[in-house]
Amino acid sequence: MNIVDKIKKKKYIKKILAFNGPDSEADKYFGSFDDEALKLFNDDKDVMLAFVSKNPFYLAYASDRLKSDPDLALSTLTAWPQFDNKIFALVSDELRHNPKFVIEALKLAESPYAIGQLIYNQLATNEEVAQAFEQICEATPFISVTS
Repeated sequence: MNIVDKIKKKKYIKKILAFNGPDSEADKYFGSFDDEALKLFNDDKDVMLAFVSKNPFYLAYASDRLKSDPDLALSTLTAWPQFDNKIFALVSDELRHNPKFVIEALKLAESPYAIGQLIYNQLATNEEVAQAFEQICEATPFISVTS
């Protein structure tokens, strides 16, 4: 019996995963948590919040609905600011073009400059985003990968 069948038979496992995330005691008991099992819970916000708290790249498995959820995206950025531009690239286009979300993401980012390359058009066309970007960058030291 594979992990998906085990999870389907044990309805309480969802609560365990939501509480503990992947790589927990539940994972050890039920077997390796694989891609197929991740897809089973890709539209469950509580479970996905637990997953991204352990690994930000689990956001790639989230449903389109959850990739558009600002709470999930901002929670991921809060837990993993060092992966700011990679996380930002995983969220929906809708969020990436939402000025309010972009400004919040910039505030949480370890390097707003990294996100800046992904929002170049907004910086050129949206005064609010451009001003926020400038203020945040002025308060954030620039670290070059070549220095």
